[in-house]
Amino acid sequence: MHMKKRNLMNRGIATLLSATMALSMMVGIESTVAGNKMQVQAATVAPSVTAYATKTQLMDDTFAPGSNGEPVNTGKLVFGKNSDGNAQEWFVLGKDDGVDGDNTIIFAASPIMTGMYNSVIEDKQYQEGYGTYADGNPTVLNANHYGASELRATLQNMANAEKSAYFSATERSLMKATTITTNDTRNSNSYTTSDKLYIPAGDLLEYSIKVGSSDKIASRYPYANFSVARAMFWLRVPQIDYRGGVYYSDVNFLVGSGEGINKEHAVRPASNLDLSNVLFASAATAASSDAVVSGTIAEGTAMTLRLNGSDPAINDQIGRATYDATTGEIWAVKGGISGNVALVVQGNDGTNDWYYSKQVGLNPSIVTVTGNDIKNQLGLSSDIDLLNCKIWMETTVDNVVYAVEATDKDKLVSITAPNSITVANGTAYDAMNLPSEVKIVTEGHTITSAPVTWDTTTPASGSYNPTLSTEQTVTLNGTVTCPNSVDANGVALTTTITITIRAAGAIPTTPGTTTPSQPKPENPTPSQPKPENPTPSQPKPENPTPEQPKPEEPKPEEPQKPDKPQETQKPKVEVLPAKASVTDNGQVTLTWDKVDGAEGYRIYRKVKGSKDGYQRVATTRNLQLVQKQLDNKKTYQYYIVAYKTIDGKKARIGKTLTLYAVMNNVKYTEVKKIKLNKKSYSLEVGAKAKIKAVLLKRENKKKIKAESEKLRFCSTDNTVAGVNASGTITAKGAGTCYIYVVAGNGISRKIKVTVSKAK
Repeated sequence: MHMKKRNLMNRGIATLLSATMALSMMVGIESTVAGNKMQVQAATVAPSVTAYATKTQLMDDTFAPGSNGEPVNTGKLVFGKNSDGNAQEWFVLGKDDGVDGDNTIIFAASPIMTGMYNSVIEDKQYQEGYGTYADGNPTVLNANHYGASELRATLQNMANAEKSAYFSATERSLMKATTITTNDTRNSNSYTTSDKLYIPAGDLLEYSIKVGSSDKIASRYPYANFSVARAMFWLRVPQIDYRGGVYYSDVNFLVGSGEGINKEHAVRPASNLDLSNVLFASAATAASSDAVVSGTIAEGTAMTLRLNGSDPAINDQIGRATYDATTGEIWAVKGGISGNVALVVQGNDGTNDWYYSKQVGLNPSIVTVTGNDIKNQLGLSSDIDLLNCKIWMETTVDNVVYAVEATDKDKLVSITAPNSITVANGTAYDAMNLPSEVKIVTEGHTITSAPVTWDTTTPASGSYNPTLSTEQTVTLNGTVTCPNSVDANGVALTTTITITIRAAGAIPTTPGTTTPSQPKPENPTPSQPKPENPTPSQPKPENPTPEQPKPEEPKPEEPQKPDKPQETQKPKVEVLPAKASVTDNGQVTLTWDKVDGAEGYRIYRKVKGSKDGYQRVATTRNLQLVQKQLDNKKTYQYYIVAYKTIDGKKARIGKTLTLYAVMNNVKYTEVKKIKLNKKSYSLEVGAKAKIKAVLLKRENKKKIKAESEKLRFCSTDNTVAGVNASGTITAKGAGTCYIYVVAGNGISRKIKVTVSKAK
């Protein structure tokens, strides 16, 4: 009977294997169908779960041992270093329900070190910290007591020491304490300990170990490590009949006893990782230089956690990546962080997991990668389907990787019409220096400008005849070309520009006005400091004279009155978002946003209260500057200017508000965050709204200096909505803009304002 069943089973297996082989032979071969050649190719599929795992998969049954102690999938993570200074790998065992929050148990895949359980076999007097007993603490403990062991103390130091050679400060912050229970054979009792690193337990003569607060069982396969010469590792279970012995797991993962605690064996601890800020884990390799890195991911390669890139630990934005699955294009833009940032794409060709990575820098400002780039780099035969790929940008800080996942195309919000211009009579259209680009606003702020083409044959209104000597006004229609990485989002790709042509013989009403080809040079002097706080609608002169006293900080709600017709006007100066952070004793880190077209940035500084004016302290092409060895008793004021060279002169095209850096001292602290009651407003033209904001301090017991506490407000488009110095928004014209709320140190929040026509 059994033989008959076995034969039937063998026939079934043979049939299944034959069908499988026939199907597999079809892949990659050419067949003749109706006289044509057909090549069957594998399409891009999602990465394997062992090469890319979501936070949920790290916690659920994807990698957790089943009832037999074996997992469906074997997942591994790289975390920390071992005693040799190499990356330490860990098995992922799923969530521990006895630990709060999102978490997963990890168990060392190989020894993190070797060492003795205890150096001497001597009884010990109980001390606080050796363990918690439910019904009273004992007096004397055996030498094999885990809570009092030297091995436990070593693990505690590895996980908690400020200068641990095993884990960075950020890695240590991700390790959560696990409360475990251990037997005390001398006192016929049990006790609990709570540690970030701990030794597993096990039952005698079983091919398994126990980890976690509820003693989750992990069996021999796949957790044994037969490749390690000294694979025997310590367990924390004390031997009953020998006070100097404890259990161990041998080379075959079999739990044994009788091993003296003063011998050296491998240490394979367990731990628990906080996943609350984790996005996913991946085995892909990120580019760390200009060279593209790519390849297939071998089975069993350990993954690395990728944390949410908005975490405060990186102090700035990594950047943004978008993609269009239809065209197979990916666009990446680096944010303000100074470290290396890489674009990573991960997929599977139906057989192998693969990855592709390219560094993202500031030049070019947008990195574009296509599916064909990836296909050719990897030598794949099938096209890349981005919908089945995982795409993100990442950077590494303190041995921990932070990531920002790619989204579908960025979306266009609005197009800002250029300022009107005035030209001399008889000027031809092609000599008017009409702008070739216009400002645009997108949801993700990945791009701030777009090309525009002007229709000079069919004006939107008015007309222009170069032979006439009278004053004329004409408005031209412009067609905006939406960048490939931006979805037009239903926004009309049109704009207008109004041109006033002076009457023949008329002269500009403002003598000495510069022209677009001759911008005002960006060369401040100590005796003529620049004004500290220009706004987008009211650019201030860079070199005020005694006849031009330094104005008070203007209110963005009160736009500058238009001049009489003139031939040209000054380049518009954008308000440049920035912040100043006191990052260490006597050290300030300045960071600012990129300005399109800027060749560099100049940084100016003065001591608050000093009679000395601003002095230029640096010129850089980076988006960050670190100032060291500053006086902790002083407050420093900074502003940053973005410039570009036009006709051999440096012209200012962006400027920050004044940044106040309050140094570390016993009385004052910085603004940590701005809390808003509303993040967006929908208003009708003429309506008003009051912004309510609360400042959160970095150190609650200290005060915020007045200059840091004062909030400033500015609008990205005063024609849509303005804001005054007290934070009152006034809706002016239909459209969308953003209001920035800025603290003294540059910490800011953005408010979206949508204005509709009054009903």
